[in-house]
Amino acid sequence: IFYTGTALVTLVVQLGLTRTSLDRLGLSGTLLLRPALVIVATVVALANLNLTTVAVACGLQAALGNSLFRSAYELLYTPMPPAQKRPTKVVIDVGLARLASMLGSAAILILVAITWSSPLVFLGLAIASALLLTFLSLGIHARYVQELASSLQSGAIRLDTQDIVDLTTRRTLASTTVAIDRDRLLAEIE
Repeated sequence: IFYTGTALVTLVVQLGLTRTSLDRLGLSGTLLLRPALVIVATVVALANLNLTTVAVACGLQAALGNSLFRSAYELLYTPMPPAQKRPTKVVIDVGLARLASMLGSAAILILVAITWSSPLVFLGLAIASALLLTFLSLGIHARYVQELASSLQSGAIRLDTQDIVDLTTRRTLASTTVAIDRDRLLAEIE
């Protein structure tokens, strides 16, 4: 029931909310939804500790991770030239993600052995992890805009406005294109 419910919520969010979220909240706003909602669900689970509230918190984390977060995360590769993007994605998506899963699983096994499976410890760790992800997501916006503008100005990438689904990339493209066109115009006038 848990996995079926999580998969259905993932599908509904992916089809119904992802594009709207990216369009209205931009890249960093969409990245922030997952940790923010996980914190809320986990606090509710702490306040009313039972299997249902814990399952909802875990399911929400998985559903948002596989829909909103994943869609926004994929866009972080936009500033990279295609030849560089493919090998980098393999290293990060396969190598580092699997390594992180193994280390996380090992940490959970150790915690279960030490704490005798206290749900409060795991819910506290969920909140701490979500807070860390929130902090990291806040720093991503400025760096993404800087890298995207640099790649556009250097000609390393070209974007078609019809392919852009998020507010952040659309704004960066517009401001960078204006700057490039202005520089070209001034050069031609001289």
